[in-house]
Amino acid sequence: MDFLLFLIGTDEPLEGRWERLDDAFAGCVIRIEKTGEGMLGRIVSLPQTMADAGWRIGEPKWQDIRPKGPSRWLIRDLRKHFDTRTGRVVGIDLQEYNLSLAAGGRLRLHTGSLPMFPVQSWKRIASSPQK
Repeated sequence: MDFLLFLIGTDEPLEGRWERLDDAFAGCVIRIEKTGEGMLGRIVSLPQTMADAGWRIGEPKWQDIRPKGPSRWLIRDLRKHFDTRTGRVVGIDLQEYNLSLAAGGRLRLHTGSLPMFPVQSWKRIASSPQK
């Protein structure tokens, strides 16, 4: 029933730091920032499972973030296809997702128009001071 919060939405900003939840890449942190014309999500921290699959801190993960409506965006998520036998990334592509934001700093990526069955779930985390 918490998907209702995503249908209601929020006026909270999308920019900030987000931590991935509930899957093999849980613990990944992405910072969404405004760039020249749009927004970009860059990896600022990652779990060992992501490092082992070829990901690095500083890489862009969410690209071409564009508004779709109140509390909703379209994004292109960079995906790496990793061959465990060779230990190499064998392909890279971009998957388009809907992004929905709910009050309380919660975010979902989903393929359908409604945020009922998320592909990824994230929570907002406090930003650390800039160095």
